[in-house]
Amino acid sequence: MTSRPLPWLLALWGFATFWNIDKPFHMDDTAYLEIAQWIAAHPLHPMAGEVNWGHDPEPIHHINQPHLYFYLMALVGRLAGWGEVPQHLLQAGFALAAILLFHRLALKVAPACALFVTALLALGPGFVVNQNTMVEIPLLALVIGCYWALIAYAPQRDAHRLLVAGLFAAAAVLVKYTGIVLIPALLLDIALRRNWRQLPLATLPLLALLLWSGFNWLDYGGIHILERPLAEPGQTALLPALLDRAGTWLICLGAVMLPVAFLAADRRWRPAAFAIPLALAAAALWFVAMPDAAEALSLPLRALFGATGLAMLLLAIRADQPLLTWWAASAAGFVIVLAPFMGTRHVLLSLAPLLLLLGHRFGASLSRPWRIGNVALVGALGAMLAAGDGWAAASYRDAAFGLRMVLPTEATVWFSGHWGWQWYARAAGMRQIASSRPEAVPGDYLVRPRMIHQQRLPDGLHLAAEPALVLARPCCVAYLAGTRGSFYQSNLWFPPWAPHRAVFDTIEVYRVVP
Repeated sequence: MTSRPLPWLLALWGFATFWNIDKPFHMDDTAYLEIAQWIAAHPLHPMAGEVNWGHDPEPIHHINQPHLYFYLMALVGRLAGWGEVPQHLLQAGFALAAILLFHRLALKVAPACALFVTALLALGPGFVVNQNTMVEIPLLALVIGCYWALIAYAPQRDAHRLLVAGLFAAAAVLVKYTGIVLIPALLLDIALRRNWRQLPLATLPLLALLLWSGFNWLDYGGIHILERPLAEPGQTALLPALLDRAGTWLICLGAVMLPVAFLAADRRWRPAAFAIPLALAAAALWFVAMPDAAEALSLPLRALFGATGLAMLLLAIRADQPLLTWWAASAAGFVIVLAPFMGTRHVLLSLAPLLLLLGHRFGASLSRPWRIGNVALVGALGAMLAAGDGWAAASYRDAAFGLRMVLPTEATVWFSGHWGWQWYARAAGMRQIASSRPEAVPGDYLVRPRMIHQQRLPDGLHLAAEPALVLARPCCVAYLAGTRGSFYQSNLWFPPWAPHRAVFDTIEVYRVVP
């Protein structure tokens, strides 16, 4: 099975791409697409435009992402259009690079189970669901590429190895600022090898940041990376916020990875290897048997996810791989300290090295039945959550076009709300309302979903309720669709995923009256 891994790696990529290739735009996609559309028209002034991603249109530089990936989206948009398939094909290219590079790295670090750990990464919901058109998978591919160059690449001259790693790191920091943690990784590699002559190559990502910052100054008169606040508005107690995000990070880690094979490889943890799938099966039976079980399941699922995430850390921490340990710890520390909230995409960058550390430690002792069972379990979880998330994205798309068709053709229809709903509501011919611009007049209509992030309505706007559109959950796939975007934003009391029977969302419809 592992003597010819390429067909298996392509199958893993096909699985991940299948769920994303024509998935409706969702969550942060809209903001990134609107930025890319601006860049396509104004490539020398990428941050001078405006995007409404809060209460009112704001300058693009208020959004905390560098723009390398958005330039690629703009290029695809100009050449192939702004539809789901061409934009997701760009994402698929990075997904393929991540899978291939991760496998090459695993062959060096955990040769006894390289394909197994690659399958766990590529089939899991952390990888599959978090594709969309967001930057986490491109960032993951570039970070994996950097560590592949540091650990597994073996050119004739060592300077070539560090040059390749530095170029991967430079690209990573221009996709997402989390890539900054690669700069100490380059320095750590030089220190471990005592290769001080190559120290200038470690400055490549720093040079990329300096050039990007200079471009920012010429673009809009500021330095983008310095505008990121260290605390959220209104946050007065830093320590409780850090503890909350750290706990949520553990829950998110356990929610996207079920490391039963590694637990089974250590006799002390073997009961937990049986307990995890049994607990999930019990939760499923409870949900099926008890119509009101969804809310009661939240606490045991959070406990299961947190315990699973903690078990992964405890098992991986004893592996003697300093670069991989830095990779996992630095990625986790960066988001716990600096991210405004926590979601499953924030653990993806640490999940990859944790799998490598576990494979390095236990690869030789992983039995074939446990590997097959673990891959099947993680793949099933990835498929179910991907199907549920795709249903959620399609529900907002279909609601936007459906509502516009039933409302009077001659009326102006305004909408409130962001995420993928914003993209499709605008495509359906609606106009986005802003809290500071009371442009709606009597006779107009306003539609807004209850469960998604949205702007405040203008003061003095008088509304009369019309019949609402209820988005019910029609089948088992929809039961796993995350309420309020929980897979992308959760906390200690709101798990990334849990089964639900309650109404998914309600699209409120109002008529503007005098």
